Amino acid sequence: VIADAIIKGYGDFDKELAFEAMKKSAMADGRGLKLYKHFGYIPRELEDNSVSKTVEYAFDDWTIAQVAKKLGHQKDYEYFTLRSLNYQNVFDKNTSFMRGRDENGVWDRNFNPMAISLFGSGDFTEGNSWHYSFFAPHDINGLIELYGGKEEFVEKLDNMFEQEAVNDNEHAHDVTGLKGQYAQGNEPSHHVIYTYNFAGKAQKAQRLVREIMDEMYHDSRDGLSGNEDTGQMSAWYVFSAMGFYPMNPVGGQYIIGSPIFDEVTIHLSNGKDFTIKANNNLKNNYYIQSAKLNGNNYDKSYIDHSTIFKGGVIEFEMGPKESNWGDSVENLPKSMAIAEGEVIAKPKTRVFMPYTKDSQNIFKTKKKIELVSETEGADIYYTLDGTTPTIKSNKYSEPFYINKSLTLKSIAVKKGYVNSDVKVIEFRKAFYNPTGKGYPKVSSDSKFSSSYNPGLYKLIDGKLGSNNFRDGEWVAVQGDDLRAVIDLGNKKRINRVTANFSQNTGAWIFPPLSFKVLVSNDGKSFKEINSVSFEEPTGHLDITIKTISLDAKANARYVKVIAKSIGKLPLWHGGAGLDGYLFVDEITIE
Repeated sequence: VIADAIIKGYGDFDKELAFEAMKKSAMADGRGLKLYKHFGYIPRELEDNSVSKTVEYAFDDWTIAQVAKKLGHQKDYEYFTLRSLNYQNVFDKNTSFMRGRDENGVWDRNFNPMAISLFGSGDFTEGNSWHYSFFAPHDINGLIELYGGKEEFVEKLDNMFEQEAVNDNEHAHDVTGLKGQYAQGNEPSHHVIYTYNFAGKAQKAQRLVREIMDEMYHDSRDGLSGNEDTGQMSAWYVFSAMGFYPMNPVGGQYIIGSPIFDEVTIHLSNGKDFTIKANNNLKNNYYIQSAKLNGNNYDKSYIDHSTIFKGGVIEFEMGPKESNWGDSVENLPKSMAIAEGEVIAKPKTRVFMPYTKDSQNIFKTKKKIELVSETEGADIYYTLDGTTPTIKSNKYSEPFYINKSLTLKSIAVKKGYVNSDVKVIEFRKAFYNPTGKGYPKVSSDSKFSSSYNPGLYKLIDGKLGSNNFRDGEWVAVQGDDLRAVIDLGNKKRINRVTANFSQNTGAWIFPPLSFKVLVSNDGKSFKEINSVSFEEPTGHLDITIKTISLDAKANARYVKVIAKSIGKLPLWHGGAGLDGYLFVDEITIE
């Protein structure tokens, strides 16, 4: 909104101060921005709605870049222009869909383009991959290239509109007004029909936009097909009914569709009028046969904001059959992150961190280590002694085995690319019970959440939960501390006790304020042997898994762990005064 006002010259306000505010918000760390800046996308396990946030931040970045350019801030212009290409980092060319990926670059293995995410979960906000896979309003030409060209792009669009109009989630209340997988009832889809014009198929847009207006808008109480968020359902209709739509407002182009009125006049703020006329505009005459602007032939399938503001008349001849009006290359609209002929040096592509094919890091006897990187042709170097790896460290060539607890650190390197981050994995040779039968056994008198309680045995089954606290591995305590006793079956030599806690304060999940380890031989009288305390958070924390590991040298049959919960959410939190969560998984005893 701010960028649109500045670019079009509206508003008596301090443009430099406004730009400073825009830039400051884009350089913040909250809502996944810290991850977005670092990775060039938002890893799906580290932030909810990772794909929709990535593609929308990319568009926001482009709008900031346009303001920077207008105000003469060249470095900011180049920086945010490059960031605006980040949408490409979540486009999977193998499936031709926007798709979630983790911090290692691995695509979501359970990907389903029809799967709808509810607010605050999954990779997409109130929608699925179909709704977001065309979201690059600032770079539709670049998006078309990702799809493989105009023909492939149009084929994908056709597939979207022609398939069965279903969704897989009865709770996705905002995914309504379906035409195939296009959802007129929610904003992420609203620009999609008009992208046909960029691929030279304006007639397809003309038919569809008319059908949507005829089928999904009427003058009774339920006359809108979705949630009227700040007027967007109606705004789409008003523009489309006039005959064009600002698919990318800051871009200054209005993409032409199919007007439903015989004549509309816009009274402009500069005192001039701009009139849209539609001749032979019968109910089924969707298609533009020809057009004139101020009496001259007009063959472009878009019209510029500056042209409208000069005032005048655009006149369309309508008909019942498709025509090739507006479809020649020179008449197509353009939406490009980087202007034609402009040279902005692209940064080196980052190398994805290595990861182990078998993601489980808890084992009983020995563990096979097989390292891979999503970056093809990257070399992997690693250490097993806790030191930071370099290109002088062990070079990975084939799988190997470990038979003790240790820390593996690795990097992936490829010539001409930016080195990846250091991947750190703690492997633990520990006593655990994957079945829930026999020993060790676990018991607890804590108050567990009814929604997140897959069973206490999950705490000692040898399988660590992921950064997605909904993955079925985490056990949640709410309004209480964690108190858990592990019965080893008989007295054993204990060296170390480790517990893992989910950290996602936006979802009310806080790490413990303290952690204690106690031991006993009779299961009744316990002796504390180690503990650690932490400061209460004063603001939101990064989404991560917090691992707490304590030396606990003793000979004992029973091990008790006590983790102190945040209790009531603190005053700075949006849920202040309500009970916070403590999510725990995998208590390991070495």
